[in-house]
Amino acid sequence: IFSSEHADQALADEQEIVRTGQAKIGIEEKETWPDGHEDWVLTTKVPLKDRRGQIIGTMGIAHNITDRKQAELRVQYMALHDALTGLPNRILLEDRLGQAIALASRNRKLVAVLMLDLDRFKDVNDSFGHYIGDRLLEAVSVRLQACLRASDIAARLGGDEFIIGIGMAAGKREIETVARKVLATLTEPFQIEGHALQISASIGISVYPADGENAETLIQFADAAMYDAKKKGRGTHCFFAPELTEATRHRQKLENDLHQACTRGEFVVHYQPLVSVSLGRITAVEALLRWYHPEEGLISPNEFIPQLEELGLMVEVGEWVLRTACLQNLAWQKEGLPKVRVTVN
Repeated sequence: IFSSEHADQALADEQEIVRTGQAKIGIEEKETWPDGHEDWVLTTKVPLKDRRGQIIGTMGIAHNITDRKQAELRVQYMALHDALTGLPNRILLEDRLGQAIALASRNRKLVAVLMLDLDRFKDVNDSFGHYIGDRLLEAVSVRLQACLRASDIAARLGGDEFIIGIGMAAGKREIETVARKVLATLTEPFQIEGHALQISASIGISVYPADGENAETLIQFADAAMYDAKKKGRGTHCFFAPELTEATRHRQKLENDLHQACTRGEFVVHYQPLVSVSLGRITAVEALLRWYHPEEGLISPNEFIPQLEELGLMVEVGEWVLRTACLQNLAWQKEGLPKVRVTVN
């Protein structure tokens, strides 16, 4: 029994064979059996003639290609979905956002893109391992989908970044309600392999058509708003504002420059003595990391330390600070100064 999507085509093919006398070679057809299971076949059909050479029908032979079709569907699924959570990836997300934008344009509605980043997710991986971190990401994806309508989109970009697409929104109040609902559901403890994990998230929001008219722009601006949310204390949401684009470009430039700052010798250590009032002498020294950017000058640790952590560079830079501080301590001892305790901040 041909499925409805192939029945009309199968009849049309056979009618054409009868009319033209030309064979149809290598047609893919889906068959539905009485028990409900489906097979795919590769069929070749030729005209069936009587003894006088008149076409009286068609005949054909079909080869079962179900395994191949299922493999193709698996590959297609993997190309469009995140391997860990099963959520749409960026390719499928942009396609669905494009459809949502087209629908909203016809109906004069809004489309919102919510960029969500888990706060301090790296601490979970460092404390419990990547296996627990992956299970947490899976649990987060389940909660996100439970917060949304069937018409909304939840996707994972990678790492601990997720995106929610809200189509056909009536106004910002509706969008903000979804953002608050998502943040609230994520603050509930997660039970992962016997561990009670408490997390929060930061959300940046961009809205069509005010902030952009295509998926790529909306994602970019939602990302800028998300970093603004993190600066405001995490666990909150922020809407995109035009002035954030310059802040985003500045942040991205600093991130790129941080990768080379250590090898270029742009980091320096400042030493702050700690004096014992009772002993009347220096008993310890704080080693304070500073970054002299070749263009920006001295950059506040409050600005670049969080970036080092997010980029996974803290171990490398921390080891450099320790080596530098220890060598300085030895140099002081050679000058006759007493050995002091060095703490790194």
